[in-house]
Amino acid sequence: MAFKRYIPVESISELTINRLSVYLRCLQQLEQEGGTTVSSQELADRYHLNSAQIRKDLAYFGEFGIRGVGYNVAQLREHLVNILGLHEERRVLVVGAGNLGTALSHYSGFNTGGFRIVAILDADPHKLGKKVPGGLTVEPVTQLPGIVKERRVHIGVITVPATAAQRVFDELVEAGVQAVLNFAPAQLKGHPEVKAAVDGFLSKASMTPDQMYSTIGRSAARALETQVIAKAMDGWLNLLQQGGSVSQPWSMSASATGYGLNEAPRGALGHWINIQNGVIGNYQLVDPSTWNFGPRCTADKPGPVESALVGTPVVDPQRPVEILRTVHSFDPCIACAVHVIDPKQDRVYVVRAN
Repeated sequence: MAFKRYIPVESISELTINRLSVYLRCLQQLEQEGGTTVSSQELADRYHLNSAQIRKDLAYFGEFGIRGVGYNVAQLREHLVNILGLHEERRVLVVGAGNLGTALSHYSGFNTGGFRIVAILDADPHKLGKKVPGGLTVEPVTQLPGIVKERRVHIGVITVPATAAQRVFDELVEAGVQAVLNFAPAQLKGHPEVKAAVDGFLSKASMTPDQMYSTIGRSAARALETQVIAKAMDGWLNLLQQGGSVSQPWSMSASATGYGLNEAPRGALGHWINIQNGVIGNYQLVDPSTWNFGPRCTADKPGPVESALVGTPVVDPQRPVEILRTVHSFDPCIACAVHVIDPKQDRVYVVRAN
């Protein structure tokens, strides 16, 4: 069995991801029952699936199985876990310590398969400080931003009354969570200005939201962000008060360490500082290009730019504009040299762009 291709999850259709999840659950059950190998037909017959669809979905990621033998259950399960990103821990925060929130906080399905509940919050002072069956202590919802940052929360779960759901959703988004599961009986709304700008672009470009995970999508997103900010600036300017202070007193500690992340036009900008005896002993900066163009991590997972470039067709190796456009969709300021190896012509083309 071979796992040959790395395909970014963002480029996979939602239907395919849903089917991969079903295959994974089937394989997990087979493994628990002691199964070691299974063919696509056996998998389809047992779980009422389509054998041809199984083979097609798996072939998208590489060559699996041995003809006449089938798939190794344990190895295929592990590959699906990696493809779906379930080998990485996803930290979950529950807002609402009622019956549903309490039940979800110790639900075994959430605390397995790469998910871990790290906090449960509530606004009711009578619930604060109490332990729920899963072992967590109910904490104040006012501490949500700090908890999301300190415990590196990826997913927020809303189990509050309908009247509070939108406010909690906005706070989770503002705090930086990557996904939200809403169990409240209310329909949540995003930012209307952003939605209007994106919907307008998608309509004019005849694109779907899934197609925004592309070179043109990243370039458009930067332009749309500029459009939204420009329209909001009038309101921000009106909040300024004449005669107010433009600075605040501050003194540097004699000894301290600290770090900070802020959003720059090209991505996250990181700062690390160490102060010793009232002077800066060490200062380090990691710019957005380092995150985007950096090498693979310890888990051999490619960075954003490498992931986007894999599979990109190049029409003319001597003018690889497709590569340059993809690179500049992440960082329009980057100056790069592109080396294109043409195995058919046994030549290497070097193209420089500023």
